[in-house]
Amino acid sequence: MKQFSPALAVLLALVASSLVASPNRQPVTERPAAEFRESDWKRAFEWLEKGDRRAIDFFRRAFAVEEDKQLKQQAAAMLVVLQDKDPQYYAYLEGFAQAIVQRDAPFPLQISKDGEVVPGVYSLRFLNWCLTHELDPKTAVHQSIYTDPSDLFFLGQTGDPRSFDLMLQALDADNHFVAVRAASSLAYVGDRSAIDPIIELSKRLPTGVSLFVAEALLHFDDPKALAAAREMVSADILAELLRSVDRDRQRRHADRQLLRKLTATIAGVP
Repeated sequence: MKQFSPALAVLLALVASSLVASPNRQPVTERPAAEFRESDWKRAFEWLEKGDRRAIDFFRRAFAVEEDKQLKQQAAAMLVVLQDKDPQYYAYLEGFAQAIVQRDAPFPLQISKDGEVVPGVYSLRFLNWCLTHELDPKTAVHQSIYTDPSDLFFLGQTGDPRSFDLMLQALDADNHFVAVRAASSLAYVGDRSAIDPIIELSKRLPTGVSLFVAEALLHFDDPKALAAAREMVSADILAELLRSVDRDRQRRHADRQLLRKLTATIAGVP
């Protein structure tokens, strides 16, 4: 059976929390009647954790009827993780990632002389880019910081090997938020040939962003990746990252047991 490396528990937790916290979603009372309620989604997660095939039916129905983009992405991501054979779910997620790779948006925030990100201060290059594309900077910065990384997140967290080449391209994005998300996604795929490109990415990132690249490298459990991570963060931070990665590995082991049960279930669903 094909193995996926992301922690299903982490994906479930992030999906569940975004149902409540996402700033882009309409209040439940204002959403079209055809869409599911939050209680329906929570019940589906309970079914999923029990290996109940009703969860699979729910995600398929949700993908078909949801008008909220993030919920539709969430349904598609769950079905990709569960290895649903219908290609439309992966294609849906891939489409957003391809659009992000094709964008030429620069990193929106100013970088200090010390290599630190200056919160709330737009870079001159970003402002000029907005002017050239006739975009409002506030709208454009929201897409660069929230929308694009979020769109990449749903495909990346599946750990699907088909995303490898696309995520490698995303590493070259001028928007550091996107590049870092791509590094994390490649870590979930687990192909060690991504280690060198991720290390190269770390050399051009602001100092304050290197923490996230170091964590991605540690997921590979590789001596070269570990040595590179040591160069990026302090010993204390490295130790904490190693503990975090170890906890994630333990979760992934438990998740693989659950995935075996769920993929056996989905194989019996027409």
